[in-house]
Amino acid sequence: MNDEVQTVLDEGKYESTDNIHTEQIMDIEESYIRVGHPQYIYYQPTIEKEDMLNVLKMEEKIPVTNSNLYFYNTSSTNIEGYLRITIESTSGNLDKKTIFDGEINIPAGEQLEIDDKYYYGIYTAELDLINEDRSLKKQWRTNRVNYYSSLYISDNMNLSTEGPIADIRDCRWDIFGNLK
Repeated sequence: MNDEVQTVLDEGKYESTDNIHTEQIMDIEESYIRVGHPQYIYYQPTIEKEDMLNVLKMEEKIPVTNSNLYFYNTSSTNIEGYLRITIESTSGNLDKKTIFDGEINIPAGEQLEIDDKYYYGIYTAELDLINEDRSLKKQWRTNRVNYYSSLYISDNMNLSTEGPIADIRDCRWDIFGNLK
């Protein structure tokens, strides 16, 4: 972590009459700063001009990706019920966001696109099944290493998530840009 980011974390902002180095090493419009391990907290950096100063600030966010969130019915029966899916930050500092809240009817072997975005954080899915007169709940954590973009229901009426085909390893670099 560079000194600018550490100053923002400690003091709420970083001010300089020079250029902000963070802007030179990352695309602040499209990227997040991840702090902590394993409880990742993501921040969206912004740079503002105040008089003759460049000011770096960061706001905690739930990162959004360009992937989609799907619900797959891998069972041999139609799934009818009421589904609610929420996402919250891994820190718990931000309000939960409702991704989906409504009735579903998914034929056997079919899928439903829940959202055209996919977030990093803690998902909670609650499904009230009409045919089974029971409720199911599943919670899962996602980040760029643990990436579960689908929710599945099977014949045993359990909710599960499925990860990617390949495991993505977490890479770290030292201050000189060398892979650790």
